[in-house]
Amino acid sequence: MVDQGPSGPSPTDILEYTLRFQVSDYFAFDNVIILDTLTDGQTFDMTFAPVLTFQEHDNSHTADYSLSTPTVTNTNGDIVTAYDHFSVNELFGTNLGCDGATEIAFDVSGILDSIRFPGFDDLVLGGLIPDGGVGAGNEPDATVFNGGPTTGELTFRFVVNEEYRKDFPSGDAPINSGDQIGNHVDIQGDVLNVEDALTPTGSTVTDTSNEELTIVDGSFNKRIDAFQDANAGSPTILPPAYSDPNVTDSATLLTVRPGDLLTYRLTVTYTPAIHPY
Repeated sequence: MVDQGPSGPSPTDILEYTLRFQVSDYFAFDNVIILDTLTDGQTFDMTFAPVLTFQEHDNSHTADYSLSTPTVTNTNGDIVTAYDHFSVNELFGTNLGCDGATEIAFDVSGILDSIRFPGFDDLVLGGLIPDGGVGAGNEPDATVFNGGPTTGELTFRFVVNEEYRKDFPSGDAPINSGDQIGNHVDIQGDVLNVEDALTPTGSTVTDTSNEELTIVDGSFNKRIDAFQDANAGSPTILPPAYSDPNVTDSATLLTVRPGDLLTYRLTVTYTPAIHPY
């Protein structure tokens, strides 16, 4: 979203995650929650309100999660910031299991049942499940009712840190070129009986997804820099294109024989403003 430094993910960049989900046509759910975990090296952007787009039975609406009047709790350095229908748990403290990660819980059912989503409620119904269910003894049937796909899209932003807080993969705090930062997400919901789309079955369904980003890395290049014929008195400096594996022109190929002396040039380039290695 905001590339502060070199092209590609790097410290101080503001990036965006988009989570997309779709509900089976044959199921109905309540208490739908998205649990997202940012690994150490990232900070949830609390200046950008997460945005949810939800479609059910051909009715679609988009609204953001409110950032007003949060409640903040600090327990030994672990900071929980609770908003309406979502919370951010920063595991930065000294409690057991704290690893620098950030856990975000989005109450999907809660916001759907709020004033931000008029015409919806806390129930999430598949495309073949009408309001009130399919009726006693019936199964979902597309010839009886078909409301189209039930889908959701949640977007939020985060900042790439300059240093890790707790978990140092390289042994030191700065985030280095080539490091990976990750995101893990679970979406879960309580399964309802489709006959009335209201009665809990006692089962909970969970789906997961993962994403990894690599901090923009440097480059390594090796080429023949000079060539000295076995019978020549001094080497010949070659143009950069000679013996460059990225150049396919046969005219740049160098022919050598036993006894010739080759000088190689190794070039390592790393991105400015990023701790290299």
